[in-house]
Amino acid sequence: MEYDEHRDNPEIPRYEQPVGTKKQGAKSARQSRFTRSTPVSKVTRETRLRVEARMDKMLPTPDGHTARAVPPGMEPPGMREQVTVHPAGYSRILTVPNILSIVRICLVPIYAWFLIGPGEYGWALAIVAISSFTDWLDGKIARIWGLTTRIGQYLDPAADRLFILVTPICFAIAGLLSWWWVAVLFARDLILFPTMLIYRNRGIRPKVMYLGKAATFALMWAFPLYLASAAAWSFSHFFTPWARALFLWGTVLYLWTGVLYLYRAVLVSRRFPITRGRNRPTGSS
Repeated sequence: MEYDEHRDNPEIPRYEQPVGTKKQGAKSARQSRFTRSTPVSKVTRETRLRVEARMDKMLPTPDGHTARAVPPGMEPPGMREQVTVHPAGYSRILTVPNILSIVRICLVPIYAWFLIGPGEYGWALAIVAISSFTDWLDGKIARIWGLTTRIGQYLDPAADRLFILVTPICFAIAGLLSWWWVAVLFARDLILFPTMLIYRNRGIRPKVMYLGKAATFALMWAFPLYLASAAAWSFSHFFTPWARALFLWGTVLYLWTGVLYLYRAVLVSRRFPITRGRNRPTGSS
């Protein structure tokens, strides 16, 4: 059913079609083209609201979704990725995304044991693949089903950080990586940690650099390739040069972005004054 705002809303003026004929002449034809059957009235805000309310009734909203009813496959870009947070279920714990995040956290000690215990690098690589898939799946489910919770906002990054923290340490213990590489990676994060206080005290959110994302991407691919090269497979030697190249480039970019982040934090501390805590009344705790 097609919606006609002129038919359903009498306050919107309707215009006549050109009625000029050969008998009227050129001047009368031009005048009749711009004549109106009703005087022009300004469409008020209330009128537009009534029209929009009527359109909302014609296009019902399904339960549990933020978009209007549209044919399958005709959603505008980004409609399927909208995040819906339900206040009633915001504090829930046992949701599907949260359970997947808890499973990833429980896989961390098993992953570390396979690395430094029996040296089953193939099984360790399988755990990395399962963790990566569940990391993608829990975010997808949370966005589509509107299962974003407060505890889930902490569980998901906690699982990622645990894997990032445990992997280089276990690699060094297993002899797959030198300890000085691990020291360099952790020293960069320790140096940049105080810079977060600079941004926080000034109410500024630091921007993420694309080089930093590229460095993280290279390192996150280098570690699984190292596992594949160390596994007891006949074709494992094929992954060795790729793992070394990605790890080298990822480390260089990781250190360089650390220098850029530090330089940016120094500029922010000089150009922007501290805003937090200045307006606090005396004697408050």
